Amino acid sequence: EEAVKESKAGKMSKMTTKLTVLLSLYLYVGNALPLICRSRGQAHSNGEVWAEGSFKKLCTVTGNEWSVKIIACLTLKDTEVGIGQTLNEGRRRYMCEDQGGGKVGMRYELI
Repeated sequence: EEAVKESKAGKMSKMTTKLTVLLSLYLYVGNALPLICRSRGQAHSNGEVWAEGSFKKLCTVTGNEWSVKIIACLTLKDTEVGIGQTLNEGRRRYMCEDQGGGKVGMRYELI
């Protein structure tokens, strides 16, 4: 009976060691994986800038967090309009506006 207890204790110790190794490996690999930004199902790397609809966006990865920020608006001809700026293009005046709370909007009027 004593030998059975020692055998069970040995098996438990080996199982605990294996679980500890697996958990450590999972945490190491998980922390080593680079974070990416996701926008409309697409992956973007840190510092990447891309056009999406009427906006130009920037991916920023810091530590274990990521964010996508609108950095400019785009006209119908893909001309960049900075936030807070106005641009005349053809018969349209485009306005890229900071709407507060992290929102940016673009509107235009005929001129």
